[in-house]
Amino acid sequence: NPDNLVSMRIAGEDRLLFNAEVDLPGNNFGLWSYVPAAAKSNRFHNPTGLAYDAITGLTAVKSALSPDGGQLFFTQRQSPTSVRLYRYDGQSAPVQITSFTFPLDNLTDVAGTLFYTLDGTLYTSNGNQGHAVAILATDNSQVNISDVDHLTAFNDRLYFTAKGSNNVGNELWTLDTQLEKAILVRNINSGRNDAGSDPLNLTVVNDVLYFTADDGISGRELWRTGGNA
Repeated sequence: NPDNLVSMRIAGEDRLLFNAEVDLPGNNFGLWSYVPAAAKSNRFHNPTGLAYDAITGLTAVKSALSPDGGQLFFTQRQSPTSVRLYRYDGQSAPVQITSFTFPLDNLTDVAGTLFYTLDGTLYTSNGNQGHAVAILATDNSQVNISDVDHLTAFNDRLYFTAKGSNNVGNELWTLDTQLEKAILVRNINSGRNDAGSDPLNLTVVNDVLYFTADDGISGRELWRTGGNA
């Protein structure tokens, strides 16, 4: 039952990482690594006492320092009220970064940095144990963001949907990674209060980010941005 397939380059070698269980005696559920060049698989994470679907969100993050390596991030549900975030570098056993009481969603690699959402809040992590930074601020010091969703990497920047505390409804935002502040791309529907234009289906094609949105006049239509507006 292989699932959650992710490709990753480890020490200059391309690998396929996935979640699976095999028909052998004992507990054979866990995370596996397959090396196409050697046509061999090996299990590198074997959590005991957990359901098959306990591990989710496999996300390969390319190394910002070396093109020959990267890191795998994944979440592991320990119980209904405990979720752990792990990092795997391909060389040693997975390392737990931190744990939460809510599910983590939207694990996304942007130019070698991991972003994810937790209960509608945007977080980032450098992969070190205990490192989880919430990003709430915007380029307006009086405004914070909430209800973050639909994380998408585009032109080495993070784009996402969120609400602003200054009566900006659900709209498209981007993140200034140097300042760790969110910037509103455009307030497409300023007349719907909390609803906003509700951007959906964020999809990158070549150098354009496409999405659907409702401007409050023409209904839901196809929109695009090159990253500036």
